[in-house]
Amino acid sequence: MAPPDKEKTRAKEEGRIIHQALFTLNLQVALFRDLLLDVGGSKDGPPLRENLQKVRMAAVEAVIKTNKTLLPYIKNCFSDGRIVDNGQMVCLYLLARLLESELEKCLRLVTNLPMLNMDKYFESKSKRPGATGIGTMLTQIAMGNSSRPDFNVLEVAGVKKDKQELIKVLEDMADHLPKEDPSKAMDGLTSHDLDRRNWTSRRKRVKCSKLWVDWCCFCGS
Repeated sequence: MAPPDKEKTRAKEEGRIIHQALFTLNLQVALFRDLLLDVGGSKDGPPLRENLQKVRMAAVEAVIKTNKTLLPYIKNCFSDGRIVDNGQMVCLYLLARLLESELEKCLRLVTNLPMLNMDKYFESKSKRPGATGIGTMLTQIAMGNSSRPDFNVLEVAGVKKDKQELIKVLEDMADHLPKEDPSKAMDGLTSHDLDRRNWTSRRKRVKCSKLWVDWCCFCGS
């Protein structure tokens, strides 16, 4: 058994690594979302689609990798009956949920707005000195086969696969998220309904006076 000081130092270092991974993942999800906003617009083109694919694959891989590092520790704490601070698991879960919604958006976009001439783009890129990456790999596959792979078909299949993998990870994480005790829920701060998700805030409906409504209408006219 490791000394308490070494165990504490190791746990602190692992926490720092996971914190950095969550920070990077947050940036990746934000970048993925920004790239999706340009699909179908004036900035859309083969370079954007290639970058979109790279960021998507990196973000999904980051979620899976971080989950494999963090979840075993959470499970061990549960099995040993130890008190665990699973704030990092909550952050990872929320980021993964955001990524899931963006993947759904990405699937609709790449399905309905396929990019033409991706094969020519990758061919010209592979001829450049020192060219590497997914495009070069697709070109090499095409050169070894009689039929050229369709980038758009592969992209749709890749997004579907990433989404399925992410859903499995989310289901696994959801089983180890903190559960709220309904008897201790505070009115107006958390939801104490048994069929509601945790961490939701109940909003009270505010009635506007007739004078306020008339003033709004006056300003709008």
